[in-house]
Amino acid sequence: MSSWKNILNKFSGKPLIVLGEVHGAKINIEVIRIFVDKFDIDTVFMELPVRWNKRLRSLKNGDSKPLYKGLKKEIWVSDSGLIGQEHIELFKYLFSQGKEVVAITHEAKKWNEGELKTASNIKKRIREGEKYLLVVGNLHARNNHFRYSANKERKTYTPIGYYLRGMGGYIRIRYGRAKVKNFGLIKLIDEAALKELGGRKNIVIPSRSRFYDYDFIVSSSGPVTAVKSIDR
Repeated sequence: MSSWKNILNKFSGKPLIVLGEVHGAKINIEVIRIFVDKFDIDTVFMELPVRWNKRLRSLKNGDSKPLYKGLKKEIWVSDSGLIGQEHIELFKYLFSQGKEVVAITHEAKKWNEGELKTASNIKKRIREGEKYLLVVGNLHARNNHFRYSANKERKTYTPIGYYLRGMGGYIRIRYGRAKVKNFGLIKLIDEAALKELGGRKNIVIPSRSRFYDYDFIVSSSGPVTAVKSIDR
C-alpha cells in the first residue's frame, strides 16, 4: 500500500491535517492544492493574524483592495513569505471552488501564549463532518513540546500542534533544494531528502521525526513572487 493510501486510510475519520512548511517557498502553494484535493478539504487555515479575515472575505467577494492595502500597511506579512503573489492566486482559486480560507493566528507577547490562543481558535472553528487543512510554519506544526536555546537560556515551547493531537495527522514539507523568501533570500539544502527522492519530483514517506507522522518531500523550489502591486 502506498504512503498516500496509508495517510488517507489513517486519517479518513479525522477532521484536521496539520501541514508544516518553511515560509516563502513557491512550492508550498502547489503542495496546499495537492492536499486540498487529496483530503477533500473544506477550509484552509492559514498562519495569518485573525484581523486578516476581513480582508480575505473582501477578496472572496471580488474586492482585492483591502488585502493589498493590508500588505502595504503590514509589509512584514509579505517580507516573511506568508503571502506572495502565488498565495493571492491560490486564495482566489479556493474561493472559486467553494472552499474557505481563514486566518487563525492570535498574536501574543509570549510565544506559548500565542500558540495556545491560536489552537483554541482552531478548535472553536471546527465543525462536524467538515475537513480542514492547517498550514503553519514547521515549529508551530509540531505535535509535542520541544526545547530551544535562546539567549543562552534553554526554554520549553508548546506549539499549536500539541493542543490538536488526536484530531488528525501531522505532515511537514521537506525541500531537497530551495530558495525561499523569508526576510531576504534563503537557500535550503537537505541532502537526506534528495537521497530519499532518488530523482523523483516528490514523495510522501513516514517521518523519522518524532514531531510528525509523514514527510512530503519536494525536489526543489524557488521563492514566492513579490506581490505585483500593493498600491491598488
